Amino acid sequence: MELMNDTKKQLIISHIYLADKIAKTKKKNLSYISYEELQSAAYFGLTQAASNYDSSLNDNFAAYAFCRISGAIKDYLRELSW
Repeated sequence: MELMNDTKKQLIISHIYLADKIAKTKKKNLSYISYEELQSAAYFGLTQAASNYDSSLNDNFAAYAFCRISGAIKDYLRELSW
């Protein structure tokens, strides 16, 4: 398991509000799932975004993270459906 460097940790800490905001927004339309489950999926997406982010390709981490967080929540919801 790779240890996260300080830059990635800082990206996560400084953008955790974004993961919470996206989870809250998604929760408004989903009564069958708890906010905590969505929040967990959002945090997973934020962690993935921080791990995969390349600042030489994109200078706006928030925009990159928004897409990855939303995608992680959608992936989680797909796993729940049959």
